[in-house]
Amino acid sequence: MTVNDDDLQGGTSHVPGNSESDRGKASATSSTPSVRRRRRWITIAGLLLLLCAGLLAALILSLRDGPVSMDALSSDVGQDELRQIFGPEETEEGMEPAPGPSPEAETSSHLLRGQVLRPNGEPAPGAMVTAQAAEDESIHEALADSGGLFVFDDLPPGLYVVEASLPGFGPALAIGVRPRAAPLRMVLQGGRDVYGIVTHEAEPVPGAVLHVGSAGMFPQRTVVADQTGRFRLSGLRPGRYEVVATATGLGSGFGGRLIVDDDAGTQDDRIEVSLERARPFRLDVVDRRTAEPVPGVVLTIAEHPMHVVSMGQLLPDGGLDVDFLPRGTYAVRVRAPGYLPWEGELHIGGRPPDQQIRLSRGATVRGTVRDEAGNPLPRVSLSALVETPDGARWEMRRNHFDDLHRLVRPDGTLFWVPSFGYVTRHDGRFELAGIPAGDVMIVAESAGRAPAVSSPLTLHADAVYEPLEFVLPMGRRIRGRVEDRTGAGIGGAQVSLRPVGIPDWVPGTSVQTTSNGVFVLEGAPALAQLSVRHPDFAAIQIDVDVPESGRDGLIIQLSGEEMLSLSGRVFTERGAPAAGAVVWMMRGRTDLPVCRATVQEDAFFHATHCTANPERIVISHPRYAPLIGELGGVLEARDWRLRRGGELEVVSQRTPVVASVRPLFQLPASLWQRPEVDLDRWSRHLHGEMAPGNYEVRCRAEGFEDHVIEVSVDEGRRVEAVCPSLERRMRLPLYVVDHLGAPVRGALVFMDGVEPPVREVTDGRGRIHFESSPGVWAVVEAMHEDWGRGRMDLYVPWREPSVPLRVQLDQGVAGADPEGMLDLLAEWGIAAVVDGRSVIIDTIARGEPAAQSGLRRHDRLLWARSISEMRFSVGVRRDGELLTFELVRAASP
Repeated sequence: MTVNDDDLQGGTSHVPGNSESDRGKASATSSTPSVRRRRRWITIAGLLLLLCAGLLAALILSLRDGPVSMDALSSDVGQDELRQIFGPEETEEGMEPAPGPSPEAETSSHLLRGQVLRPNGEPAPGAMVTAQAAEDESIHEALADSGGLFVFDDLPPGLYVVEASLPGFGPALAIGVRPRAAPLRMVLQGGRDVYGIVTHEAEPVPGAVLHVGSAGMFPQRTVVADQTGRFRLSGLRPGRYEVVATATGLGSGFGGRLIVDDDAGTQDDRIEVSLERARPFRLDVVDRRTAEPVPGVVLTIAEHPMHVVSMGQLLPDGGLDVDFLPRGTYAVRVRAPGYLPWEGELHIGGRPPDQQIRLSRGATVRGTVRDEAGNPLPRVSLSALVETPDGARWEMRRNHFDDLHRLVRPDGTLFWVPSFGYVTRHDGRFELAGIPAGDVMIVAESAGRAPAVSSPLTLHADAVYEPLEFVLPMGRRIRGRVEDRTGAGIGGAQVSLRPVGIPDWVPGTSVQTTSNGVFVLEGAPALAQLSVRHPDFAAIQIDVDVPESGRDGLIIQLSGEEMLSLSGRVFTERGAPAAGAVVWMMRGRTDLPVCRATVQEDAFFHATHCTANPERIVISHPRYAPLIGELGGVLEARDWRLRRGGELEVVSQRTPVVASVRPLFQLPASLWQRPEVDLDRWSRHLHGEMAPGNYEVRCRAEGFEDHVIEVSVDEGRRVEAVCPSLERRMRLPLYVVDHLGAPVRGALVFMDGVEPPVREVTDGRGRIHFESSPGVWAVVEAMHEDWGRGRMDLYVPWREPSVPLRVQLDQGVAGADPEGMLDLLAEWGIAAVVDGRSVIIDTIARGEPAAQSGLRRHDRLLWARSISEMRFSVGVRRDGELLTFELVRAASP
């Protein structure tokens, strides 16, 4: 555009919109709808552009300056904001993360975060948070910020105990935590403060450690006294507490009591804990057979078993120098992987000698789990179902006999021993160690597959059984309906599934029926056992064949008699209502009731939801003897009258004894809780309010033979059970020597005829020790893979003999008939050769029972015995380890 000078000089400047005509045009233009829309879109685009620029700038700043600190977060962060910051909460602590994590999850796999809260839900700034690793006991610390938030940003993988503490509050604890992105919520404990001082001979003890516990406190608390011996316990709720204090060479022992009331504590309101001198001694835990130290021992010491306060110690080399226990008697528990648990008493006098605890190895079972195609299955869960000769039962699923939680050493430091389940490795192999001797069945289970059960095994202590082979097929489905006799569905019934052959005392997989009685069970084997229970019906148990396609439309009818209720009245001997008495309905040879009830103020009781027809009734009242009555099939309401019962007095003579009493008739487990009684020489103890019936009184003393007395208690009478002078048990050495008279180390010794039977391995001096009552005959067999075998009939003398007892290996391993031994082995598919006094396995025939037993070439034979026509036992030594194999011949069709 060209502008002329004339236009500039002679004309007037024209600004659009200043004239009235221009203003009118502008007004008309702005009122057009299309123009308004265009301007609106331009405004929105500008705002979006500004927002993107701001976000880009924030991203650049965060990359340059690093992540935002936890202190920058608001102290008013609530749970919704916490989830936005940390992510969703975990459903179960300590669970493995789901497979295939996202890249974000991988970067935060070593991150552990959370928030510490006061009891009222407010954040707890300044709280100290520690994370202790279970593997190496390393401790990591973090401080909660103004919002109570904490973070551990570089924890090694593993399991941790996380504890939060703040002065004036009790600690918060989480056990078995794995580092991950989900947060922890730690709530401190409220309560009152208790102040005190620890003294010895009226002088303060700086650095003393105080252990405090109660029935409602887990875990127990630990606090360290300051340089003046003073301490402060925070967050204690009203109640009764047990207190134990220790210091170097000093200890209070157990038995200290602390009562906390509702009043607020002050520093002027102090308690005093006095320490006594503790004489040092050495405590060693050794292998019963080899006398070698046992590694990895977990030792706990308390006033009595299941005490609320205990002191623990992890013994890597099996030994401990004890200098914190004054005179007294203490309960000791010892656990070690691969060994049977040990519990006993520790008596400490003025000058305690060194103590030794001998642990017995349990049996070990090894094997492999595969699928139907022969592929190894990793992460398969295994369990050992054990029934010992004395009637005890266990379902072992872990490498430790107990679940060991967080423990506290006498010096106040913490340690933790996690228990890991029996599972197969990546190659499908497994090893179950520490199994008690007895009849054992091994069960293998995996999600989506049918469980597999081994045939019953008879295990011996310190023996290895291998290999067990399991094949887990895919599980099958059972769908069905539970009905009553009219065909109506029964809702709420419990349907349990387990493989056929598993003992009844082992619980199976259970589901509940829907409101119309329908149930679905997954993972069933080809032959399954179903148990159905409902409170209003008798229990039923059936075996079900399940095809590969599953079983649909299974109808289970509860045709047993309905047991809606059983009623009656209970009176005292004077005719008053026995209010508060507990009524048990019992059936069979078991101590578990089928139903129970409580007597009301009007003397009536109503026992409902009985699972079976009861055969007898048991009624218990604190001031009367238990009433035991046979129902005889009569289930109508009737009256019962309580009596005072009889009395049983236990008397000791020249020997101090521990006397225990148990009924020889069935009572509910919770009803008979009479403790053992320590009796000095010529002393008595009276048991009152005894139900009429027969009882067993067992008198025992260390180093003596137990004596059992059976007595009959009658109503209104006192009967006496006299513990006689006990016969001393002999503990004698037995030596194994070769044909030249030299001691043989590592020989296996069997001794029958003594109680308990002996199965020991000789030590470096060719010696074992055995215990027995004197005056009995025993049969001793000893064997060694290189030096042969020997046998003798042994008479246990009444006093220690002047000449040591010894058995000589005067024959080869094959015995007096080597050819007969080789022929016997050949019948089971084992070709062996005699090498001097030894027998060495050469080849194993295919298709014979020995081919699947796990025996190998060059195994050195210890024994071979025919158990029956279908079973054959072989013992060998392989790489210094004793192995036992049981060969089973298939039955002919």
